[in-house]
Amino acid sequence: MPAPGLSLVAIVKNEASWVEALLNHHRPLYDRALLVDTGSTDDTVALARACGAEVVDFCWCDDFSAARNAGLDAAREGDWALCIDADELVAPADFADVRAAVAGESTCWLLEQRNYSDVATHNEWQPVQGQYPEQERDHKGYFTARNSKLFPIAAGLRWTGRVHEETTTGARQLGMPIALMDAVIHHYGYVKSDAFNEDRIRKYARLSQLKLEDMPNSSQAILEAATALLQIDKVNDALVLLERLDATDGSDMNIARGRVLLAALRTAQQLHDQVEPVLDRVLTGEPQWLFAWVEMGEHYAGQRRWAELEELLRRARQAVGDHPLFRKQEVQLFVHRRRLAEAAVAAEEVARLFPQFPEYADIAVKCRKLAGG
Repeated sequence: MPAPGLSLVAIVKNEASWVEALLNHHRPLYDRALLVDTGSTDDTVALARACGAEVVDFCWCDDFSAARNAGLDAAREGDWALCIDADELVAPADFADVRAAVAGESTCWLLEQRNYSDVATHNEWQPVQGQYPEQERDHKGYFTARNSKLFPIAAGLRWTGRVHEETTTGARQLGMPIALMDAVIHHYGYVKSDAFNEDRIRKYARLSQLKLEDMPNSSQAILEAATALLQIDKVNDALVLLERLDATDGSDMNIARGRVLLAALRTAQQLHDQVEPVLDRVLTGEPQWLFAWVEMGEHYAGQRRWAELEELLRRARQAVGDHPLFRKQEVQLFVHRRRLAEAAVAAEEVARLFPQFPEYADIAVKCRKLAGG
């Protein structure tokens, strides 16, 4: 039996400025490229075919899963599928991990997707840390998701959900293991033009509402719909959905993320007495979630509860490790408690790790002067 191949499967529409880079960059990785075109009116299809890709024509029906599944239907049954989009890439440093997975046991692999964004408004945004210098480029930071991008094309394993689609449901039904891979998907959709992002926000808001109608009891669908509503400034409608998530028995990562988002909105509304109970529920159910600790730290700092913030940071490091975001909160803590030498050290570390925050170098200098050092 021949060794399994790797099919790169992507959805495209009017991606003439990206499609050649997508195919040429990943050429050492894939054995076959299948592009599902959902109605391009530019040179996307011609450019893709010139690069050796096979193109599947698909009539768009407001369903990303249906489009992706059309690509899987055209792939060879024995192959694996790497499903990415034209504005995404795998770094060459991670190619070996992907190929090793293809040569291994049937597994639905989750990959961390880094959504680069230069605007730190997303409540899960974090600065770049130099792990992928070429892929990070000049971008300031990113927020992440975990997506089931790599899996064997087994009978019955298909995408579900019309937007923010996934294959883990099908993998569980097939009894296929699900595991997290070290390789990263680098996504540049959020650093495209303002016009592109405005169109994307409107499109995803509509599709998220349709998905919620399809899957009214799905915590993922509820969270996605709430997030989409916030992006179009329908805060009250989003709050209704987030409160519904918060009232759910038990916990999963969608509920945890929704609760952190709810806490941030309550802080913005100055309903500070409602913040801590919500975050306590996250830290009880999903203590590994970094941004629950970060949000609680912001809450304590806003209330000037410095002793509690210091204890929280100690517990946070035990739960999730020494993330650099904790150092930023320590600067604030040490300054307000007049521990200026410690504040200087923490601020210097933030400035070193995150050159996009030059103000911390100034804070370090001022703290050293005031500390007499």
